Amino acid sequence: AQRGAALYRAAECLLATGKAEEARAKLIIFRDNGAFHNIPGVSDRAVLRLGHALAELKQWEPSRQTLETLIGRYGDGNAWAVDARYGMGWALQNQGRWDDAVNQYAQVAQKAADDRAGKAHLQIGLCRAAQKQWDNAGKAYATVYYGDYPPELRAAGLVEHARVLLEERKVADATRLLDRVPTDLPADSPWTAAARELRGRVGKQ
Repeated sequence: AQRGAALYRAAECLLATGKAEEARAKLIIFRDNGAFHNIPGVSDRAVLRLGHALAELKQWEPSRQTLETLIGRYGDGNAWAVDARYGMGWALQNQGRWDDAVNQYAQVAQKAADDRAGKAHLQIGLCRAAQKQWDNAGKAYATVYYGDYPPELRAAGLVEHARVLLEERKVADATRLLDRVPTDLPADSPWTAAARELRGRVGKQ
């Protein structure tokens, strides 16, 4: 009776230790075997984690399809549906399917009332920047740093928006944003390092 829960927990341990392929082998039963589709509190989460394992393996389309299966099987009101849509966006983004990725991230931003919304807006900005849609990218980043999100996330929005402004040769605007990067970030924050690197570029322009 506990086999499903045991398989799922074993897979979580494998994911935690970086063994994504072994985790995938344990989790796939929850997607493909009907006997494992409706274990309360286990099956839906296991399908989500299968999608994550496939993403770790850079199997982007299988990851997207698996996460789509979660929503199709358990519904958009499922506790993990928002996370599944974020994962679908990530898979699509890594395939260069920018508009499709933005569509998934936009649904996350609409449905989440926590940091996942801010992360989704940040990814929308990255997708639009990849398309060189600088204005749309800037609007997405501004939503992040004007939002009520943790300092690291707001710093990411500021730095990425500054990067876009430098692409547009708007040096003064980029500098103003970099000056707003929180100073209380951890010393090893990647955003502190990124802000420092961009300030160096500003000084050369």
